[in-house]
Parts: sequence; structure tokens; C-alpha cells
Amino acid sequence: MYEKKLKKINVCPLFVSTFIQPPYMNILNGTPIGANGDLLRIIAYGLNSTLVMIISHRGDGWGFRDENGTWMGSFGDIYDDLANVSMTSAAVTLSRFLTFQISRPYCTLPVVWVTHPVTLQNAALKLLYPLKEDARIALIVSFAFVILCGF
Repeated sequence: MYEKKLKKINVCPLFVSTFIQPPYMNILNGTPIGANGDLLRIIAYGLNSTLVMIISHRGDGWGFRDENGTWMGSFGDIYDDLANVSMTSAAVTLSRFLTFQISRPYCTLPVVWVTHPVTLQNAALKLLYPLKEDARIALIVSFAFVILCGF
């Protein structure tokens, strides 16, 4: 999906095909909102581009092939070169995987963390661990006060 032409956009428009899918994607005055919308705005900011949102021209939803073999929906916009990116929460099916380049191989580096093994702690101590010392004392005193008032 992300070809090499999309590396340095320099405020050029980035055509994004999507569809309304609350809570993941909504479009308010041309601005994408929701979980995918937030991610899309971050990507556009990182690429230094302007977003041009497109709702699927043919069909509805992620994308599927009709009886004639024509791609519909958001993936149809990619297939017909109407959009650069499809931003949907789509499940990968065999036909989508075979037709579209879903991902691109990049150079990767495996990272291995070497740390001390975790010491086992009581469950009550795990609950108090994130709190500061004065908050721990206040919490313990308040529990003790509630227990004493119960008697």
C-alpha cells in the first residue's frame, strides 16, 4: 500500500479512502476523528502532508469483489488509483491479500531486553506499589479506620 513515492510528501495531498465506522472512523468537517482518525492524523503529520478524505466511490465498506470481478469499497478506490491509502479496520481475507500488497518488507533489528527476574510479591503489595509512600500510608490508615468503625 505504501509505495516509495509516499516517503517525502512535503505538504502534498494524501488521498485516503475510508468509510464511517464508529468509534474507529468518523469524519467531521473533513477531519477524521476516532481511533483510526487519530492515527491517520498522526501519520499525516509525520509525513508532512495534507489529508484529503474520500468516502468509497463504489460500494460500501472495506472492499470486496462483485460478480464481475470489480473491486468495490475502500479497497476499490486503491485498486482504481483514486486514493493513496485505505484507512479502515479491515480483516485480511485471502482475496484481499492476493490482490493488494498489504505490507512492505523493511529492514528490522531484533531487540532483546535483558533484566533481572521479577521478584514475587503479595497481591496486596502489587496494588500499593504504584502509589507514593504518603498515599500508601493514607490508604492503609483509611482502611484501618473503616474496619475499626465497623466494630
